[in-house]
Amino acid sequence: MNLVATIAGFWAACSTRQRAAVAAGIAVAAGTALHLLLWEPGLAARQSLSATLPRLRAQLEDMRWQR
Repeated sequence: MNLVATIAGFWAACSTRQRAAVAAGIAVAAGTALHLLLWEPGLAARQSLSATLPRLRAQLEDMRWQR
């Protein structure tokens, strides 16, 4: 059976309250995935770049001085 047809059949069989619960669960799962896949790596990259920026600026100043 087709996956879309299976989901549509499940959705049609659900009551309004069950649909709201399923939609809330999907929203929470999507929010969690968004946080884990996008937000956390972005924060880690920002922290890493913030740590290396002073060293890179010092290297740039040294190159300017040597020039």
